[in-house]
Amino acid sequence: MSTRVHIQTTLSWHPLTIATLLIRVSLALYILVHPLWGFLWSMVFDYLDSQILIHVVRMNRMTYQRWDKCVDWCAYATQLVVAARYGFFVPFLFLFLYRFVGFVGFMRTNKRAYFIFFPNLFDMAFLWMLVAYPLGGTSWVWLAVLFFAKEVHEFVLHYWWPHAHPTEG
Repeated sequence: MSTRVHIQTTLSWHPLTIATLLIRVSLALYILVHPLWGFLWSMVFDYLDSQILIHVVRMNRMTYQRWDKCVDWCAYATQLVVAARYGFFVPFLFLFLYRFVGFVGFMRTNKRAYFIFFPNLFDMAFLWMLVAYPLGGTSWVWLAVLFFAKEVHEFVLHYWWPHAHPTEG
């Protein structure tokens, strides 16, 4: 018996899908202007777009996941530019490529487990760089805390939630 998940082969060009894409790209670009606020607004809208596209546009969850993971790269690219400005290009490039491995694995197989083994540490490191690093001292402890929290988040989002709520995915 096949356990394949249905994926919509064409994205809806519903006006809300287009508006959502334009907002996500605009917020990614805003990161270049005001890194902290751009990042925070980008994260807020990253959550809100799931509600809009899944519940209003009626995009199925797997299609949304694939769409969202592609659009996330707009923000990652601007964050990498900002990290380079802060003098953190090499470690952020490593995290960027690490996330890319998980992204490619997911896009090829549709297995969300890739995001458990390749969590989005890039965003957490970016938040750390903007907020904790300037404080000095124990900022490295905060980076470890953020990485741990992100791993728990990815586990809940990509393993526990789909198993606890199989009809919602």
